[in-house]
Amino acid sequence: MSLDERPRLADVSHDEFREVVVAFLDQFISRGAKDDLRSLRQRLASDQQLQLRLNSQLAAGDVSEREGFAAMRRFFEEVAAELSPATGEGPDGQPYDPAQWDDWLGAVRSVVRP
Repeated sequence: MSLDERPRLADVSHDEFREVVVAFLDQFISRGAKDDLRSLRQRLASDQQLQLRLNSQLAAGDVSEREGFAAMRRFFEEVAAELSPATGEGPDGQPYDPAQWDDWLGAVRSVVRP
């Protein structure tokens, strides 16, 4: 089943978006992610400027899971470019992987209750 064919689980509000991204990062941290990813997670919890940068990736109003996923990936690409320019890797140092979509949906489910 393609990403477009999956049923939509929930819209994500701007307030929930940061929580979902943190839950997504927690999944990677639980698998032994590198220190820079742990640091990004901690900064997202407390650094207001970084939170604003994350939210700047979103359109106005609630976003679909797919729009939220795309916004999160753009944010990670921005952060990764600052850490190690032009590598094509995520902030955890690993290549972007379509399996991240399933991790993202799990993070949405853990935060957003329809």
